[in-house]
Amino acid sequence: MSVTAHDIAKQSVANTSDAEPLVSIILPCYGVEAYLADALAAIQAQSYSRWELLAIDDASPDKTGAILAAAAAQDSRIHVLTHEKNQGLSAARNTGLAAAQGEFVWMPDPDDVYEPDLLRRAVAFIEQKQVDILVFGCVEEYMSKRGKLRHAREICPEQTGRIAREDLPYCVRRLEELTLFGYAWNKLYRRSCIADIRFETIPLIEDFLFNLALMKQTSSLATLAAPLYHYRKRAGANLTNRFVVNYFDVHMQRVSSLYYLLCSWGDTSAETHEILGARLARYMLSTVVRLFSPGVHMPMHARHDYIIYMYIQPPAQDVILDIAPRGNLPTRLCARLIYWFRPWVLLAVAWFLSRLQRISALGFMHLKERTL
Repeated sequence: MSVTAHDIAKQSVANTSDAEPLVSIILPCYGVEAYLADALAAIQAQSYSRWELLAIDDASPDKTGAILAAAAAQDSRIHVLTHEKNQGLSAARNTGLAAAQGEFVWMPDPDDVYEPDLLRRAVAFIEQKQVDILVFGCVEEYMSKRGKLRHAREICPEQTGRIAREDLPYCVRRLEELTLFGYAWNKLYRRSCIADIRFETIPLIEDFLFNLALMKQTSSLATLAAPLYHYRKRAGANLTNRFVVNYFDVHMQRVSSLYYLLCSWGDTSAETHEILGARLARYMLSTVVRLFSPGVHMPMHARHDYIIYMYIQPPAQDVILDIAPRGNLPTRLCARLIYWFRPWVLLAVAWFLSRLQRISALGFMHLKERTL
């Protein structure tokens, strides 16, 4: 007699104590038919089986909806929520949050994969430490356009444990420096902590603003130094690799929002200025590189004027010009170019990087992680 995935799921749930907390997994889906099967398989392979999957089909034009429907027919823990019109990532996640029934919420991306013990370890740890938010590490996997793994690196929090209230400013700014603060997918949230907080429709920083809103109302945080999530970065595939008109403005909002939160906690240390200065320098150079993207027809003097516009913004004056940022050598050189205010040199560097991006997208991705 053949055994279906549905039978396995029923048996797995039957063997799981109802005393174990339910986890609501919110999976926004749009145009991911090429990757969705792997994500669903990674979720169903979780050693912790007391979960519900809320998969939101955001009016996807490909076979995403059909893949989700087939999975739901085979596993009663999978529920498909459908948008009649495409509404975007934030709206899809908000739809999932409104329907969630679990004590905890996890929001992975549908084009990544996950360690089979992710939920088991995360739930056990967040319950042991009795916190509202758990941050865990990831493996960044750099994929070629053909889907081949070319390079990988682990990024994890510095420590494992509950974060004391007095250590919260240091922990948050360090997580931001490691690029672990801004994502939603590397966190397990207690649903009662989320309450009525929802994602804003601001591409590139919607996750960051969601996490920032949560941190304004809770100081209950723990970190787990384990790479439980596989974040797949595909050459030329995601939004952060393309030209976005307000790229600098949204990232200025990111830096300034975190800066003012840390200030409200009484953290105006030199280290805070250095970390945020390095982040802002990275965003400024990345913005200038995007000014040379294909399809952007901007005279050189207009690019020069845009650099001046970035330079005179108040947060830039506060964190870039006050203390020279720290970081690796490329990051420091980038910051010094901005600090010394050399627009034409900065334009030349950006032009070179844009050419590298066209010649070798994967090589540019490696360099970007060190500089941009």
